[in-house]
Amino acid sequence: MSCVRYYAIALALLCLLLTVQLSSTQRCGKRKVVNFLIVNGKESKDGYWPWHAAIFHHNYLTSVYACGGTILSQNAVLTAAHCVMTTNGIIARKRVIVQVGRNRLGVATKRVEEHEAFELIVHPGYNGNDFQHDIALIKLATDITYTNYIQPICLWNRGEDLHTIIGSWGTVIGFGLDENDTVSQTLREASVLVVSHIACIESNREVFSHALTSNMLCAGNRDGISACNGDSGGGLFFNYNDVWFIRGMVSFTKPRQHGNNCDPKEYTAFTDVAKYLKWIEQHIPETSEQQRVAENDSSTKIGLLPMSTCGANTRKTRDESSKPVLLGYPWMGLMQGKIAPSKRDYDIALIRLRDRADTSQSNVKPICLPVTSELRSPHEPYYIVTLWYQYWLEKDNDHKLERSLHEVIELSKCQKQYKANMIDITAHHICVDQNQEPCNLPFPSAPLQLLQRVQGEYRYVLHGISSFRMPCHGLLPEVYINVAHFVDWILDNIEV
Repeated sequence: MSCVRYYAIALALLCLLLTVQLSSTQRCGKRKVVNFLIVNGKESKDGYWPWHAAIFHHNYLTSVYACGGTILSQNAVLTAAHCVMTTNGIIARKRVIVQVGRNRLGVATKRVEEHEAFELIVHPGYNGNDFQHDIALIKLATDITYTNYIQPICLWNRGEDLHTIIGSWGTVIGFGLDENDTVSQTLREASVLVVSHIACIESNREVFSHALTSNMLCAGNRDGISACNGDSGGGLFFNYNDVWFIRGMVSFTKPRQHGNNCDPKEYTAFTDVAKYLKWIEQHIPETSEQQRVAENDSSTKIGLLPMSTCGANTRKTRDESSKPVLLGYPWMGLMQGKIAPSKRDYDIALIRLRDRADTSQSNVKPICLPVTSELRSPHEPYYIVTLWYQYWLEKDNDHKLERSLHEVIELSKCQKQYKANMIDITAHHICVDQNQEPCNLPFPSAPLQLLQRVQGEYRYVLHGISSFRMPCHGLLPEVYINVAHFVDWILDNIEV
């Protein structure tokens, strides 16, 4: 997405990002220092995951490492329910020790704090015979002291819809078993891909077809890098606007054929923390304040966008197909320079203008961005595309602005169609049908738009930027970058 008004090869969109520096009041999910396990994961840096907690079970005169956890507040840690259970029920709270600020298990430092458990709260729906509702809270007997190496995580504030993160990469951390099947002495981290429930079940029906539920998410690479024994209860984290949020929590995976240790070539099932926010806030009320601060921070940034003037719909009473194209979409432009075709997952960029665009002109207006959860989850069956076509068969290589309506192609169907062409389609993409002459080549970055209600009026909202299509192949869908996945990145790059 570009904010430029030049004429030539590539399409540009006027999004009018007002550029100012923001002071952050965020209190959670911020780094202060610049299963089961993470098999083959890389060692993390001190202070890189200040919300991670190590949970130990006290047995007579010794304490044994058991699970991971995540700091929610000064006196509460989130973990998996099975991490605080025994064959006889919930473990005695006096046997639970929580350490925070620890990056190495066997090294004592002044950064580490140790806390006893005051109360163990297991979700009432948890059943020891399966992993349903595998979530628990540990209330601490003493308050955590926040330092550069000890901080709380932010709870997920981006809605429960799992489809918004399928195809995204999260980071899972822990002290679990390493590639030598021994407890890692150093906290490890690994990037894992979130996959759909269908993909997870198809990978191993015996394990996931009965156990996987809508309150779980599935992630992994199936390449030897995986959560494993000892990583249970640890978080799956995502970064938005330089703030970290917990979305998943390690619950279970398939054991190897011989033994009880994890199989790093299989996916891992995570408890979907987003489905339990009300339950968490019921027991830890202070987390709602952290949510409010995070949401206010996002709202402040959204307030910098021209929401009251964006996406102007000047002919509200007419059907889209009957509206004049000329001056009907004043955010359209052309950018000079040759652009190589791309099939990359993150095919998106911003261009900062030297001078502000004069939006007082009727032919220069900004388009809206899908900045709210409602705007990011449209249910319309088609999108509006406006784009410059180049008719190569004409002698003067004429450029013509056109509009067309395109039906949405289900992402799973699009993925299967492109798989034969060795092209990966992910949640960062939107697929629509081709309904234009296949050899009339459009310029890159054509906008995929919808009319949606913004501040009480129906306005044009940008949802996609054309990335690629198979030339002269009308059977394959056109592929667009899903702008909703990058709104936070756009807001994060607003500067003076």
